Amino acid sequence: MFKNYNVLKDVVFLEKNNELFLNLYKKLESVLSCTVKARPQDSPIWVFENQLKKSEDPKKKARSEKYSTVRQMRNILAHDEMGDDEPFTVNDDTIEFLESEIKALEEQKRALDVCVPFSRLLYATKNSLVTVIATKMLEKGITNVPILNEKKVIGMFNGKAFIHIMKSRKGVTIDEHTKMKDIKQFLYLDMNDGIRYEFVAKDTKLDILSQAFKRTNKGKIELLIVTDSGDKYEPVLGVISPHDILERG
Repeated sequence: MFKNYNVLKDVVFLEKNNELFLNLYKKLESVLSCTVKARPQDSPIWVFENQLKKSEDPKKKARSEKYSTVRQMRNILAHDEMGDDEPFTVNDDTIEFLESEIKALEEQKRALDVCVPFSRLLYATKNSLVTVIATKMLEKGITNVPILNEKKVIGMFNGKAFIHIMKSRKGVTIDEHTKMKDIKQFLYLDMNDGIRYEFVAKDTKLDILSQAFKRTNKGKIELLIVTDSGDKYEPVLGVISPHDILERG
């Protein structure tokens, strides 16, 4: 059929690409299953494709189109009912795209890579003076300071705490002697008028961290608190703000 051996060699190579493509697609699904939150009936690739599509970044939108293409190609190859002949052969560019996506996702930064580590964290204890911490917050431009007990988060000090104190009818005042324990009733994590704090595992990938900061009907997450496995009873390893995602991500 082929008079030129080199042409025949190229065709055989391209046909092998189809099998490689399907294997890489499965691997990409596996990698993304650890990155995106998908319902059991949804493909992680489809979910990630839609996340990229919603982005305002042109590069991410372009990636979403490539994801759509490879997803359709996979569906045709996996459910081909045309017999032994392949409906098409996957080109090298598509193989390279899958390989590069897998590599990028596997090497993606994680929570521990982008957080403000404990060694540089401004935090308070129950015996910290409120005015001292407030002054440091103003100097450093920090809006949220975790209250720790043995490195475990027991509350959060921020501007909302002052608002709650001012609105309080219990006659609470703050002076140079006031300690965090004196206003602890205003420092609980769930007392922040629509602002939320979530705990994340140190290995949580950047894509999930970025999604966490999007406002939902549950309110806005202002700070992510990093622990070993995401358990709130574990020692804090660091914190992540939206600014940290932009700066280090």
